[in-house]
Amino acid sequence: MSIYNSINQLINNETLIQKGQKLYLEGKVLVSKAELIPHWYNYGIKDHDKIYEVIAPTIHLINPEYRSDEYFKLAHCNCEYYHMMGYCHHISAVLSLLEDKYKSTDNTTKVNDSLWDTLILGEKSTVLNQYKFNLTNYFEFDWDERDITKNLGSISKDIIKYPEVKDILSEALNISSKEFNNEIKIIQLFTHPYLSAQNSALWFRLFMPYLKKIHSLNKESLGVKTYVNIYSNIFTIDSHIDIINFLKSMDDDVKYSISQYLMKYYKKQPRVWMSYALKAEDKKSLIQNLDSFEVRDLLQIANICPHDQDLIENKVFNLIKEWSNFLYNNDYSELLSTIEKWYLTYGKTELFIEAIDYIVTNHPKKKNLIKELQNY
Repeated sequence: MSIYNSINQLINNETLIQKGQKLYLEGKVLVSKAELIPHWYNYGIKDHDKIYEVIAPTIHLINPEYRSDEYFKLAHCNCEYYHMMGYCHHISAVLSLLEDKYKSTDNTTKVNDSLWDTLILGEKSTVLNQYKFNLTNYFEFDWDERDITKNLGSISKDIIKYPEVKDILSEALNISSKEFNNEIKIIQLFTHPYLSAQNSALWFRLFMPYLKKIHSLNKESLGVKTYVNIYSNIFTIDSHIDIINFLKSMDDDVKYSISQYLMKYYKKQPRVWMSYALKAEDKKSLIQNLDSFEVRDLLQIANICPHDQDLIENKVFNLIKEWSNFLYNNDYSELLSTIEKWYLTYGKTELFIEAIDYIVTNHPKKKNLIKELQNY
């Protein structure tokens, strides 16, 4: 029985196991090199036209006293699959190599606590140094979205696992925020869909000090990408209020520019820009496009733009009349709740009274509706 008496316990995916074994049998696991940390090795895996790196501990294979599969669980790979899903077929290939190289009939020895701590520290040191290297390269060179996912795909998770990653990221952002050209890279990193979806409340708080410093010329890009992430439900709900408040705090000219961009690029999805204008309280776009909104949105706009009561209320009045004319069923709850909201927004104005009188006069058969309207 080999030291890994059940590969399936480590990689519970038959396809990954077979792909890894195939790479090993084809000689695609290259010569290993020692890491700076004792008993850690870097294995190159040739897969198609790329070489991936698997870093793994081996002391538990050398010394039978510390034999346990738990050590190998510290292995990690720099491929995109590992960052998103966990154990990959490259790790399976290395595991196949080690299974063939080291043989044993005993795989149940208890893990030595002090050695375990040493391995954990070794893993931590490797991860932190890797982030320092990758973040420096990210801000110095042009990376596409695939490069970011490949090299920084685990950073949002590792911020929780290793608090020191926060300091590394903050230092990189602080240095880069002082350079106009790197602001686009800060925006790209902050709004990266995969990174934004994990721990997004913490992610936003880490970036916030630097987002506030973004030059006005780059704020449209920041606002657009941030809002599209919200609209696409990429940011988790626990971060929405803070991010929306940030969008509200932008200058009126910037908010208007963002709305115009969204109108242009989401012509077939008008709710994208409409939702943005409402959430960010872009007054200029809201007033210019009142005809695009339904009556409930108009009453929300009424609270955002209190100085435009006459214009907004006239449109509410006409829509309520039209709504009552085409309401054929006996369920009046939605219309009544909207009328209630109108009353709470503007009070019992002349137009409000006129709308009530219109419904009562023109729809005498809608007795349940008329009965409810008598409360006003």
